[in-house]
Amino acid sequence: MSLRQLARPRGGNVVVEILVRADGTPGETIIETSSGYKEIDELTQHLLASADIEPLRVGGQATESWQLLKWRWRANEDPERPVSNR
Repeated sequence: MSLRQLARPRGGNVVVEILVRADGTPGETIIETSSGYKEIDELTQHLLASADIEPLRVGGQATESWQLLKWRWRANEDPERPVSNR
């Protein structure tokens, strides 16, 4: 199933707590607030697992930290029209 097929006709917000290592690679993820759809929550975690995230800097030094991210999925009724968050 494609990303477009999975996200439509559903939508919602997923709030994820993610461990960001000092080198910017993601570690563990925890769903803080579900979209209401297990598939979308799991897809969000999967996408974040391969993301490059700016680590927290303390005194100019990158450090491992937990960050809270909100991922918004919007339903798109027209499969030929791309979805934009603008």
